[in-house]
Amino acid sequence: MSLASSGDGTLVELGSAASPPVFTPIAEVYEANIPQVQTDLIDVTHYQSPSGFEETIPGRKRLPSISMTMNFLPSHASQSAQTGVIKLQSDREIRPFRVTLPGGESVTFNGLVEQTTPSIPINDRMTLAVQIKPTGAPVWDLGA
Repeated sequence: MSLASSGDGTLVELGSAASPPVFTPIAEVYEANIPQVQTDLIDVTHYQSPSGFEETIPGRKRLPSISMTMNFLPSHASQSAQTGVIKLQSDREIRPFRVTLPGGESVTFNGLVEQTTPSIPINDRMTLAVQIKPTGAPVWDLGA
């Protein structure tokens, strides 16, 4: 039997600028990524590298941009151009985000909203795609 589970019940939250931050849910997110760590590779190949193979060593760790998609609620405080993620992009403000999985595990990271893309189709729900560039190290909490 598989141990896989659904993402249903995942909570995506935006933290305040206060210290410590107060987290509030971002409304109606239905798809989200969490930060994945990538390691840069530094090529240290030289003329005497064994058997003509390249040699590498690990460099800096980095977090590529992540995305989330939600039902677009233009006047909702968590999404709006006055107080939400659209405003964060406009203000170029780095803020904490937290994604809590259905089993209680969570990851918290600081990020900059680098792109917001509203989609307004004629015969379907309006959506808002948000791209966030994490900065610094993510912090995992494995729950209770």
